[in-house]
Amino acid sequence: SSVVGFVRFHKRRDRAATIYEVATDPSFRRRGIGGSLIRAVVDACRDSGVRLLRLSCPAELPANEFYRSAGFTQASRRSNPGRSRPLIEWKLPILPLRPMTFVAALSNAANDLKN
Repeated sequence: SSVVGFVRFHKRRDRAATIYEVATDPSFRRRGIGGSLIRAVVDACRDSGVRLLRLSCPAELPANEFYRSAGFTQASRRSNPGRSRPLIEWKLPILPLRPMTFVAALSNAANDLKN
């Protein structure tokens, strides 16, 4: 058996993950391997409670269309100082973000305190 693709990613403590590399052997492209790698990362992230998957890709690369077709949405486009290649930042929600809700009530009635 031979390796036809790989993905390198990192899960962070803030419940986000970043994909650093996705690669498929050119002779095996367009066979669903890249999509399978992304789905494996999404499954691993979901299983460990990661809420958001992110990555950056140079703007001129055709891989950007792959990320769009894999369900990522474009978060921003930026250029790093001192670098000539603009990057597109992509994001993919894994688990729904839970909005924080705070409810407070004041009462001195014994029945209210029991409820």
